[in-house]
Amino acid sequence: MRYSTGMAVLCCCASLVVCAAQAAEWQDIELQLLHGSGFKEPFNPRSVSKTTASLQHAAGYSWGSSYAYVDFLKSDAAERHAEEFFAEAYVYPSLSRLTGRSWSASIVKDVALSAGVNYGEKNDGANPKALLAGVIFFFDLPSFAFAQMSTHAYFDRGEFKGQPTGCQGDGYQITPAWSLPFQLSTAKLTFEGFVDYTSAHGQCHDQLLTQPQLRVDVGDFFGMPKKLFAGIEYQYWQNKFGIKGLNDEVPQALLVWKF
Repeated sequence: MRYSTGMAVLCCCASLVVCAAQAAEWQDIELQLLHGSGFKEPFNPRSVSKTTASLQHAAGYSWGSSYAYVDFLKSDAAERHAEEFFAEAYVYPSLSRLTGRSWSASIVKDVALSAGVNYGEKNDGANPKALLAGVIFFFDLPSFAFAQMSTHAYFDRGEFKGQPTGCQGDGYQITPAWSLPFQLSTAKLTFEGFVDYTSAHGQCHDQLLTQPQLRVDVGDFFGMPKKLFAGIEYQYWQNKFGIKGLNDEVPQALLVWKF
């Protein structure tokens, strides 16, 4: 991995978080730690274990909202202790706030424009890159902390060892995301996640990626509600990286700290 680039991305994300915090009407910052076994990688018949650290930031502003995260991943010996990072960042200018009129209708509470960038590096030479543009719908559903659906044009510009991959091409991506808090006896839990469907593009097959999480508010038992969570994440990735038949089905232990 080009560590200088990785550090630059980390510093850039940290700077954006600090700047966003100063201007935000609200924000949510969390650090996730995950570990799981059974990952599949291209041209590798072995089952790979990975540890992931993920820094995530969501915020609301006078003009709309934003979301960004950066993942740092470390594989075990089954993938020669490979290291990688992957980041996504999006801005959602609210049509209600920009136009001064309500865009709510039925269960839709707002509509926003959406623009995003995906970028990653791995020390085997993989360099995923994509640009996205579209719209996002924010829903008002009973009991949900949030529920939304984005539809994007997807422009894949990924490279491998500096050369274009067969996946370079244009398609679309549809992503519902949600967070549903609930309670079992005295335990406070949250079921949340997303589903990405990415259409076929270039020589890549269509992909389905989902990472639902079940979290328990562990901090609530010790007088620190909404700070420390533990639980499980399940990753299902069909046609991983657009490779037909390469599928992940991996449960991961999850620990979350909210700042």
